[in-house]
Formats: sequence, C-alpha cells, structure tokens
Amino acid sequence: RFRLDAFDCMTFVETAVALGNEETLAEARRALDDIRYDGPPSLARRHHEVLSQWIPANVERGWVREIAAEVAPGLVRREDKTYTPEVWDEVRRAGRAIPGLPRARQPEGVFGVDVVAPADLPALVDRIPVGTLAFVVRADAPDRATRVTHVGTWWPGPAAFASSVT
Repeated sequence: RFRLDAFDCMTFVETAVALGNEETLAEARRALDDIRYDGPPSLARRHHEVLSQWIPANVERGWVREIAAEVAPGLVRREDKTYTPEVWDEVRRAGRAIPGLPRARQPEGVFGVDVVAPADLPALVDRIPVGTLAFVVRADAPDRATRVTHVGTWWPGPAAFASSVT
C-alpha cells in the first residue's frame, strides 16, 4: 500500500500529503492509510470518489483544507455532483463503475467543490501556496462517476521556488 517508486495522480498526492505531514517513513505509512481509507485498509473502504469521499474525509481529518475562496475571492463558483441510485445505475450501464466500490458505499446526496476557472489562474499565481492540491473538475455528465479528472500539486515554477527558500 505504501510505495515511492510508482504513482498515478491520486496516489502521488496522497503520498505527498502523508510524507509532508510526518517525520518518518513509518509515520507516513500510517498517515497514508488514514488519508486513503475510511477505516481498516481494504478496497471496499477506500475513498474512491473524490468529491463525495476523499475531499470531505480529508478535510474532516485535517489533512487538507479548502482554500479557493481565500485565494480567489470573487472568482470562485461551486460545482456540484448529485448522486442517486439512478445515477449509479447509469454509471454502471456506461461501464464506468468505480472498481472496488461496493453498492453499500456508493455515496448519495449532493457533493461539491469550489472551483476557479482556468482563465483566472494567471492572476492568482502569487496567491496560491506552493504545494496546494489542484483538482481538475469537468462538466457534469450523468454517465460519469465523478467530475474530478486529475489532481496534482501546485508548483508554479523555478522563480517561485527560489523566492520561497531565501
């Protein structure tokens, strides 16, 4: 469950959050389980869906916090995804069910995230803290399980790094 040699975007971010908050690899390994799972580690207990599981759980546990409104006042809009049994049936029919997510753990309700339009980002470069998690959110589609397509860490470039380590 804990490795440092291969990642997808989410496992990279989870590992970065764990490593950035702990002093030893053993502590980071334990933290990663807390970041990634709702209870004892298992495929069924993983925070598979980002908007309804991963973000709320990790905000609640204090691993991350939402900062869009603070960084981009007046430029933020809320984007929601509504989950119902019918939505999950549509996702399944489209062949896009989340592997390992048992029906009993399929989220139901309205879940959202604050977003900033890509065109507004250049004006915000100096306001976004290095290491901020940046989620890419697409238009809602009823046959898709999530609106989040990618996640990474904000790192605007060498000039920002040089000015932050002086």
